[in-house]
Amino acid sequence: MAYIQSEEHLINYFRKKLREAGYYLEPEQIILLSDFYQWSKNYTHGRAVDILTWELKDKPERLNKEFVENIKNNIDVFISKDVLDDYSVEFLKETEKRFGNPGVYFIYNKSKQLIYVGKSKNLATRIFQSIKERSSGKPYYVRFIDCKTYPDASILEMYFIGKLKPSFNKDGATIEEITLKVGNIPKMSKFIKIFSEKLENKQKNE
Repeated sequence: MAYIQSEEHLINYFRKKLREAGYYLEPEQIILLSDFYQWSKNYTHGRAVDILTWELKDKPERLNKEFVENIKNNIDVFISKDVLDDYSVEFLKETEKRFGNPGVYFIYNKSKQLIYVGKSKNLATRIFQSIKERSSGKPYYVRFIDCKTYPDASILEMYFIGKLKPSFNKDGATIEEITLKVGNIPKMSKFIKIFSEKLENKQKNE
């Protein structure tokens, strides 16, 4: 992030601005800023937070859910596409529509060999960090299982780790076979290519 360096920095920035304008940051606004910071950090590399502070610097009292949602929904208007050029359009669309949703994600290499299974309360934000953390496994594709609750995701994560034994899952990958059957497993998404052609071409030329 160019200006705002942390979640606490963002909250303190608006506390100061609102205080100067004769307002005070409400608890729901703190939650809103916290959630928006995490979304921006993972989805737009922090650029959306910079835009939010710039758009509200003269009238911070306009800070509300509708204003923040407008920034998120019109992010392509505010942000140069160069920021997101590392990722495929399909991947960005699939992650964005899962913002705030719990579920299980599966990371594969180029040969579609499963390397990691993870869970998250917010698939759209966690997946970016998880891909970076498994870079040595050369992630190339991802698939999702959307869950109704986070506990559902936790159960399915351990089930698939035990059943499929991905190489990057050290905890929970056991020698023993899974003997229980889990019913009503939600449908898994198709294979979604993570990175853009532009990034692949750049890496080939380096």
